Amino acid sequence: MELQWFGINAFRLTAGGTTVLLDPYVTRQTKPLCKPELVRRCFPAATAVVISHSHWDHLADAHVVAAHTGAVVFGSRTTVNVCRSFGIPDGQLVELGDGDVAERGGVSVRFLHSAHMPLPDGAVAYPGCYETPPRRPPQTAPEYLEGGTFAVVLELGGCRVLDIGSANLVEESIRGLEVDVLLLSAAGWQRTPQYLERVFSCVSARVVVPCHHDDFLRPLTEGIRVRDPAGLAELVRRIPEIAPGTEVRSLDLLETISV
Repeated sequence: MELQWFGINAFRLTAGGTTVLLDPYVTRQTKPLCKPELVRRCFPAATAVVISHSHWDHLADAHVVAAHTGAVVFGSRTTVNVCRSFGIPDGQLVELGDGDVAERGGVSVRFLHSAHMPLPDGAVAYPGCYETPPRRPPQTAPEYLEGGTFAVVLELGGCRVLDIGSANLVEESIRGLEVDVLLLSAAGWQRTPQYLERVFSCVSARVVVPCHHDDFLRPLTEGIRVRDPAGLAELVRRIPEIAPGTEVRSLDLLETISV
């Protein structure tokens, strides 16, 4: 399986003719939130789009990918209702909740209840959900409600991948998981008590790829700017201490690795 990072929690996973896009947000600006021509250029083809939660920096480009490629979108009720508001037909939408598993086109997707990284005051940004499609498609960041946060298990090409796309967790949901690759959010990880210890007491991973540590308002063409270099370095240093034998791969923007 090949894994390519597009910044934030956006990844392209490819294996055996199957292409999965996880949280494929590449516009990386707030006005406008989505640049369709850039999205179509970055993602010319996809089998599936998987959305871990519904904030703008995860979801705001997904409707363009779905319309352009015909990919099936897997996500929460909020995610699928936002996609409906953009005109994506129900035949391309799969709603998932805690513990749900769906398979399409060579990929298995499992959603597990998780939690969003807290803000400094302990709150979650843009809380809430869309039980029905919004009256008009979201156009601003606050309109992209969180909609519930999920840890996502993807299986394709003989590989199992766990995505923790926001630096928080619910131990009971992920306890005992063994995966080939763990995509681990590093944004604000110090705000979550004992984050690394708790993750690796539950999960065994051969490779860990840190993510969501970049400045996500910086265009892809300008390269990576790490928001907290010292924090990222501490995370990379501590993982092998906590989970001996685990390989940590810090990727550059658009870098592809084989796993």
